[in-house]
Amino acid sequence: MKRLTTFLLTTTLIFQGVIALAQIDEAKMERDLRVASNVLESLMNTDSDFKFGGGEPEGNYVEGFGVIFTIDNPMMFGYKYNLKYDLIAKEAQKEAQLAMKEAHKVQREAERALRGHARSAESSNPVFVPTPPEPVVGTFKISGSQKEIDELIVKNENESKEFTKSLKEAFKVFLVDYSQLISQLKPADKILLSTKNGSSMNFVFVGGKSGNLENNKSSIISAEMLVKDHRDFSAGKLSREKLLSRIKFVENAEIVKKPDLDLFSNMLKTTYDSKYTETYFMSSIPKYEVLTGLGVVYSVRVYSSYSDGGLFKMPTINKTGMSEEERNKAVEEMYPQFTDSFKESIIRYGSTIKSLKNSDKLIIKVKMTKCDTCTFPSTVEFMVDQSVLRQFSTGGLTLAKAKAKVKLK
Repeated sequence: MKRLTTFLLTTTLIFQGVIALAQIDEAKMERDLRVASNVLESLMNTDSDFKFGGGEPEGNYVEGFGVIFTIDNPMMFGYKYNLKYDLIAKEAQKEAQLAMKEAHKVQREAERALRGHARSAESSNPVFVPTPPEPVVGTFKISGSQKEIDELIVKNENESKEFTKSLKEAFKVFLVDYSQLISQLKPADKILLSTKNGSSMNFVFVGGKSGNLENNKSSIISAEMLVKDHRDFSAGKLSREKLLSRIKFVENAEIVKKPDLDLFSNMLKTTYDSKYTETYFMSSIPKYEVLTGLGVVYSVRVYSSYSDGGLFKMPTINKTGMSEEERNKAVEEMYPQFTDSFKESIIRYGSTIKSLKNSDKLIIKVKMTKCDTCTFPSTVEFMVDQSVLRQFSTGGLTLAKAKAKVKLK
């Protein structure tokens, strides 16, 4: 009996230890990701010819996968020389200025006609007054020799290749030399760095005798490393070269976009528009990442108020002129209602998702509205199995029972 008691006690302590190890300190993880994001951004901006301009990389920890750093618009970088001195850029600028002058001329003529119309009682037809067009950045239609156009296109392509090479080098240095900044990861976890597709707005794109050219699209670049491989490297079991060879690089990958996943994003944005929600609101459509073997991960940011001259306006509850203390109190009180309504939205709208497998998960990471005195965390995560969504859609689960299966952490 004594041996049995000792065995049970030892087993219980081991089990509790495993649970303790499995639990993630969210605050520490967030700090680690913030530091790592800053390091990654710095590495991407140290090249002598290119400067990344897409903003700080966003890091997210996803249980069952690891860490994902997403980098928006990787081709939005500035050369250290000024493109406006290129012949074609100067011509485009000149053409834009002429167009603006012509537009202002038309507006002045229309305004004079309107004043004459006001003095005349004989005519009752309204006079339309056009406004000058907004300047267009990124695309220009200009004249120029085919040789000049071809040379600029080749120049842009070469610089794009150099930038891609520079970015890949930054990824390698980060994964090999700095990924250990992210503690608490398990050996089976992965660290994924992935760019997002977007148009370059700092290039000059041209059209000439051969017709207009569409804006180039930036290539998709990702790098993935297994945490276990890095730990073997740290322990001397793998050489640096061997670790580098195990990093999986993907270039020009096609973004996985599925209509049902896009529709779910739009449903969330509509539901949490400041006009309709009674809690926190979204200002942009949620982004998502499809991860094979795991499911889909959405990234969401919610807000609660606008600052107005030291006071606050909360549009979802129609209150203005709030002090920071009043605003924070209202924000805190909203949290339980928000989490409950968000779970319901996940079940109702998530049930329309058909492209995921039964074993996949729908994960939504929400960056909460800023509130210095609030007790809720700065980031929360909702997770539900696709099988639960499918059961609800077929009537196998009630809304209440399905909501209870949405995990919140």
